[in-house]
Amino acid sequence: MPQLTVDAATLARIRAISETAEVRNEAGELVGYFSPIGTQEDGKSWQSPNTREELERRRQVRTGRPLADILTGLGAK
Repeated sequence: MPQLTVDAATLARIRAISETAEVRNEAGELVGYFSPIGTQEDGKSWQSPNTREELERRRQVRTGRPLADILTGLGAK
């Protein structure tokens, strides 16, 4: 993924944003969108509904079928 580096003044303005924002150039043309990490559209911080213990338990449970079996069942060669 490409990265952009911003100066300190721009970074300060970006850190003040708590929701997805439009990024426009000096002519007012839309360049793209900026979404801060860990926020939802309503500006609230995102938090998993699962505890760390539950996530670890789920990581330990290994179920399912190997990809080769799935492809064979789909008729792929």
